[in-house]
Amino acid sequence: MEMTIKKPKITLIFLALLVLIGTITFFQLPKREIPEFTFNIGTITTIYPGATPEEVERNVTVPLEEALKGIEGVKEMTSVSGAGASTIVLQLGDNSDKMIVFGKVRNIVSQVSATFSEEVFTPTIREDIQMGALSSYHLLSENRANLYTLNETVEKWQKQIESINGVRGTIVKGLLEQELVISLDSEKMVSQGIFFPQVLDGLTGEFDTIPLGRQQNDGKNVQLAFQSYKSIPEIEEVFIGLTRENEKVFLKDIGTVEIRNVKPRDYITFNGTPALSFTVLPDKGVDIPSLQKKVDEKLASVRQELPEQISLELFYTQNTIVEQIFKDLSISFLISIFAVVIITLLGMTITSAIIVALAIPTSIILGLIPLPYLGVDLNQISIIGFIIALGILVDDAIVVNDNIQRRYKLGDGPLEGALKGTREVRVSIITSTLAVVFTFFPLLFLTC
Repeated sequence: MEMTIKKPKITLIFLALLVLIGTITFFQLPKREIPEFTFNIGTITTIYPGATPEEVERNVTVPLEEALKGIEGVKEMTSVSGAGASTIVLQLGDNSDKMIVFGKVRNIVSQVSATFSEEVFTPTIREDIQMGALSSYHLLSENRANLYTLNETVEKWQKQIESINGVRGTIVKGLLEQELVISLDSEKMVSQGIFFPQVLDGLTGEFDTIPLGRQQNDGKNVQLAFQSYKSIPEIEEVFIGLTRENEKVFLKDIGTVEIRNVKPRDYITFNGTPALSFTVLPDKGVDIPSLQKKVDEKLASVRQELPEQISLELFYTQNTIVEQIFKDLSISFLISIFAVVIITLLGMTITSAIIVALAIPTSIILGLIPLPYLGVDLNQISIIGFIIALGILVDDAIVVNDNIQRRYKLGDGPLEGALKGTREVRVSIITSTLAVVFTFFPLLFLTC
């Protein structure tokens, strides 16, 4: 401490450098509304229309639970069977690899669901439960039938938006769902000498694939998978078996393949107008304002593809809240600096009041430097922490400055007064600061 006072030029140079680093850090830190919360759990939801809770448990929940038992990495499994729906919650261990575990879960669920009756919907697996969407949009039209023609357009949008670096995924609700229907011609099957079990085995062998695991590629984990079918003509070329004359029989020789629309699960309206919901999910650790700008630019280009009778409206964006938070924060800092100057002028000189006021932005900027290394971004919670620290900083600065002024009045010189005035109160200041730190220390042990 004595060295920093005796060599003020060197001290000021280092302080200026640290302030510059802190300012750069402020603009580089990710900004969001609330801290990121990720949960090491997944859910399996299965809809069984019209079934009683007992039927759901017997025909859906129990078979899935029995098949899922013993999967390595699953710490706990709970289920709820209600009228027409089954929900299974999987809690993974702390050291489990989610990609590998849920790869096994998807494979098992696919096998078990193939044995369900036709009335049971395909189970939905959610493995990435994370709070906070980037933004949500509504596609609006007075005629809901117009919205049902947007399947290809929305799928194209999803691919383009998800290609943006920092976008984790998208969720679309309100569209007509589609299913692949394979119709077999019994007369053609008889003439070719093909039986239904052969067809089932052929299709199962092509579509029921097992996870291949993963490999490292450029420092990233890449999930391996078989090449999938992307068009009806490709599916029609699936090999089924051989005729009595040992000629190859393909699916197109004994049946037809088509895509049909099914009744949507979600009906969305916005202010009485039929709508589709298009939600963008951010990746972990991204800066919300910069990512929202990229998404807005992409949507501005693709929205031109919409028909005249359909409009795209922004429903929610986290960026608006983030901008408001930091606007309020800036105003609060300016008010606090002004208030500190006015209040300290009542008992100190103008120079002392300015020094105390400058301690506020300087300390806050310096406090930003370690945040990237601690994995902390700027959000409502971290900003509240800064505001709490702000009060401590002002109190400590006033106490130290007042004691230095007291030493000057006792006849000490500038250097001696600064050193003695600081030393006399440093123990009290450190003790009071640690008391506040340890008051909030138990918050570190909170878990969700």
